[in-house]
Amino acid sequence: MAGSRDRDALLFEDLMSRNLDLVHHVARAWSGVPEEADELTQVAFIKAWRSFGAFRAGTNFKAWILRILRNTFIDQERAKNRKPATVSLDRLESDREPAETIPPPRAIDLSTREIFYDVFGDEVARLLKALPTEHQIPVILCDVEGLSYQEIAEVLGVPLGTVRSRIHRGRARLSELMRDYADKVGYLRDREP
Repeated sequence: MAGSRDRDALLFEDLMSRNLDLVHHVARAWSGVPEEADELTQVAFIKAWRSFGAFRAGTNFKAWILRILRNTFIDQERAKNRKPATVSLDRLESDREPAETIPPPRAIDLSTREIFYDVFGDEVARLLKALPTEHQIPVILCDVEGLSYQEIAEVLGVPLGTVRSRIHRGRARLSELMRDYADKVGYLRDREP
């Protein structure tokens, strides 16, 4: 019995380490806040470990863990909506640091992807969050995380055709939102006919 549990622990550790970055990236895309993404990832893996006995070896762990992550995210969003956050104004005032104690910004990694995310990442994340959840999640899983349509269908528990239409509609809406944003900030110039 102990040997079986040890094998399960080793298998889980291996699967977790291979999928940790993916799960964290998806959590970050959904939450938009690094600290929330960390917590979401941790809670999802704890839930996965607790129910690992129900996981069948040889099946798609990636789809299984992302389904757990999705359900965890939905649960946390519902909990947030039930209990509005409050902040003490006295605490805010006492937590302020003088400008001299704020450390300088970190150096920017100059890879193309990093530059894109440094410049546009927050705005793209905001635009993605503006999509209806039914379109947002498939677009993120496909275009940000690189999952196949079939994997997304397994994660979301919906038919393949539904995934295709949601991605199509989500991309179309995201394109409109990005065009509006680019026009608003002056990246687009009026074209002459």
